[in-house]
Amino acid sequence: MKTHLLYLATLAGCVGPQIHAQEAPPGALLPSTLGPLQRTEEVAVYVGRGLFEYINGGAEEFHRYGFVDVATAVYAHGETEIVVDLYRFREPVGAYGLYTGMRPQDPDTVRIGVEGYASTMNLDFVKGCFFGRLVAYDTGPETSAGMREAARALAGAISGTIERPALFSRFPRAHRLPFSDAIAADSFLGRQGLDDVYSQGYRIGDHAFRLFLSSDPEGSKLRLWSAQEGAEAMADLGLIGLEDPYHGLIVAARRGGYVLGAVSCDQACRPFVSDWLATFQP
Repeated sequence: MKTHLLYLATLAGCVGPQIHAQEAPPGALLPSTLGPLQRTEEVAVYVGRGLFEYINGGAEEFHRYGFVDVATAVYAHGETEIVVDLYRFREPVGAYGLYTGMRPQDPDTVRIGVEGYASTMNLDFVKGCFFGRLVAYDTGPETSAGMREAARALAGAISGTIERPALFSRFPRAHRLPFSDAIAADSFLGRQGLDDVYSQGYRIGDHAFRLFLSSDPEGSKLRLWSAQEGAEAMADLGLIGLEDPYHGLIVAARRGGYVLGAVSCDQACRPFVSDWLATFQP
């Protein structure tokens, strides 16, 4: 991996009262009715590592984001039958991070909680420290409408923020790609120690790239990353530049208590990236 010298001058938680997210036992989170749908069975609960009993594959991804427990039950009305899962995380940022990893590239979004999206047979949404997933057994307009009504009722039953994590506001608004925000719980770009990294997709002309940002009050993330790449001297300057075979040119800098930078940084986006790095206010 080739190291590039970058100059500082250039970069110069239903119906009725809401259930409080952190206080309710998981079995109490799914009410007997969701819109027109009636719960047809007792609520099943899986806590901590018990998630592996419920999910065949993928449970580890939930745990990376601070999974606490999940409540699940079947609801039905007429010919419509839906499985409702409500996953709880330690923090809203964990729920939102997991959600962004599940969201497709071009989602059919719905206005539920912070955000939601629907497909033919499922609907996912995030609100506060909850990630909700509704899965239907069949398709059709009645089922689709039932899922959306149930999801809105469920989101209304739980307290929690309906705003994205605040750190996303630190990214520039211009040239953003829609629905491209993400949170990497660990190993951003496959790099050890780059944990809890926020990123946002952008496009200038025909070139797509990604900006990233992470809290790094002691500078340890940038130092570790630099040491892995053999760029310790550049880390002392508070910035690194790396040519990656999969991600193109990666630039990173430390500003105040943050490490920030860009992935796939070609000539078209470098003025935009340099301006962000130079004007970023910790």
